Formats: sequence, structure tokens, C-alpha cells
Amino acid sequence: MKDHQVEAVFLVDCSGSMHGQSINLAKEALQVFLHSLPVNSFFNIFIFGSSFQSLFPQSRKYDDDSLKDAKDSAAGISANLGGTEIYQPLQNIFQKPLMSGHARQVFVLTDGQVSNSSACIDLVRKNSLSNRVFTLGIGAS
Repeated sequence: MKDHQVEAVFLVDCSGSMHGQSINLAKEALQVFLHSLPVNSFFNIFIFGSSFQSLFPQSRKYDDDSLKDAKDSAAGISANLGGTEIYQPLQNIFQKPLMSGHARQVFVLTDGQVSNSSACIDLVRKNSLSNRVFTLGIGAS
């Protein structure tokens, strides 16, 4: 049986509403996801709020070095990026070329207090043939 090859993109909400327990839960969930990636996969981490940034310029192969970089980066994540504007980072992810032979899966870790949710849902719908998007709700809100 052939290994399941995936490009996993983690989109972590670092807006002010994630302050406290929510950001800590998001970091814990991210650690679990990182350790659960299949062999031969590629991954990247985006953090977002009023702005966004990615850990790597493009997704990197999952290996000991990239895992260490990701774990170190995840440990420093905090809820300091202002508002919850997810549209731009989603659009950026969807515009990146698909990796041949790898299914792109986007994992959103957020408390759900997202601005312009209907536009975001439309964006996901328009890109659903080549991207699977999963949302993990964090915190009590």
C-alpha cells in the first residue's frame, strides 16, 4: 500500500481574542498535529491576526530538522496579532501551487471569532476541489 502523501498547512489564530487558555490549547493541538504527520508529507505553519506570516516560504518536507524548527516556532506563538482576519492568509495558501502527488489539507485552529466569515466560506468553497479545510474550535467561545 502506498503511503498517504499530504501537504498539511496549519493556520493558527494569534489574534487578541485567543489570549490566555485558548492560545495555550492551540499550541498544544499544533504539537499533536505535528507529531502525527505521515512520513513523506510536507507542511507549513501560518499564524494570523490583523496580519499573517508563515514559518517557511513554502511547505517543507517533514523530517527531524523541519519538525524541530516547527516545534521551536510553535513554542513562541502568542496571541498578539490584533484582529481575526483569516481571509488573506487563506487566499495566500490557496494561491500557492499544489505539490504534485500531495493532497493539500488546511487545518485552522481558531476560537471562531472571525471577521467576514461568509466571504471566507465562499473562498474555501471556490477552492474545495484542490484543498480540504478542517477547523478546530479552540476555547469556550
